[in-house]
Amino acid sequence: MPCKSPQIKPSLKNIHLIVFDLDGTLYDQRKLRFFLFLSLLKALASSKVSVNDLKILSEFRKQREKNKGYSSPELDKEQYEWCVERLQIPAYKIKDTIEKLMYKLPLHLIKKARYPGVQDFFEYLRKNKIKIAIYSDYPVDEKLVALDLMADKTFCSTQMDIGQFKPTNKTLLKICDIFRCDIKNTVYIGDREDTDGESARMAGMEFLKVQVKQARKGVFYSNLINQFIDEEEN
Repeated sequence: MPCKSPQIKPSLKNIHLIVFDLDGTLYDQRKLRFFLFLSLLKALASSKVSVNDLKILSEFRKQREKNKGYSSPELDKEQYEWCVERLQIPAYKIKDTIEKLMYKLPLHLIKKARYPGVQDFFEYLRKNKIKIAIYSDYPVDEKLVALDLMADKTFCSTQMDIGQFKPTNKTLLKICDIFRCDIKNTVYIGDREDTDGESARMAGMEFLKVQVKQARKGVFYSNLINQFIDEEEN
């Protein structure tokens, strides 16, 4: 059975800006985690990574998930402090481990997990003068380079001028303001209803959820291009 094209409003002729989440939206998280699992096994075997490092990684992820929507001007610092009491490890060591395993290690693997059709979709948007923004709870820029993708602007929740995890309407409103783009002319594309979808709803913005099965087959983003073309012609 052929995959149906995703439905999106407003039509292409009224869209001036598309905001993308990154993790799970531009690449296949399951595939990347498999590659990371193999890399971590090798690193464990060679003593480059310890069991303690893996505990830090696990606890950090738990705390981030637990604190969805949390807001603070010191968010970048506090996210590491949440793990200190549980692990009895200094915050600086937690930060070093997270940067090594979560932010640096995936960079040479992530392009292998990029969804088919994403680059074509980005190129299509550029040709049609539609602006591209990336908004993630995690650092964006190095991953975007590793994915061989370009955006007009990037935004991370831990930036000092943002300081709030999803779900929140704060950043989406800020993005629209920076681009001088009305909310009704903006679409947010993400993979999670509870964070990305809820943020869009709070902002009164259209949300398009990535259909992972379609994206893995290379259908989701190609169908989206076709739908935009059809809507423009009609």
